[in-house]
Amino acid sequence: DPLHFDELKSAPLLNAFMAETWRLIPPLHTHNTKAAKNFKYKGYYLPKGLKVSIDIQAYNIMNEKHFPEATEFHIERWIPPGHPLHDPYYYAKNVNHNLMSVTYRAFNAGSHMCLGSHFAKLEARVLLARLLRSYDFTLRNERLLKFPLRQRLSEFKLVGRKRKTTGKNDEKNN
Repeated sequence: DPLHFDELKSAPLLNAFMAETWRLIPPLHTHNTKAAKNFKYKGYYLPKGLKVSIDIQAYNIMNEKHFPEATEFHIERWIPPGHPLHDPYYYAKNVNHNLMSVTYRAFNAGSHMCLGSHFAKLEARVLLARLLRSYDFTLRNERLLKFPLRQRLSEFKLVGRKRKTTGKNDEKNN
């Protein structure tokens, strides 16, 4: 069956899984910039022109203000109200994963935003939907790594599903 853009865009569980995955393991891990003016931050003096590197992954997993239990994986953060799996405790109320902002920086934000982010999201939706249609996944050997940041090291076994045949056009599809 063909995949339709509108269905992929409005698939709440698929999109919640992707948004939470990218929050914890963003495609862009750091943002490099320069201080535009002299300023103080948490007791440190930063002179104009200083090269600054922002660790996007650390920002996301340390942001308890927007993401309760921020180091943990919870797709409930992105499940909209009214959906049976919605959980108001985890729900990221003031964060829209479709907009690149300082509250959700998976593809960075503002004038530094990845220009291909929407295309990348669409490509990932298509790939993930096709994998889920074609394979059964089994998680094996999961380990939680604690250095430098909490990450899961997992191994998956994929088992292909037998295709259902309808009789018509089977020869053409093989």
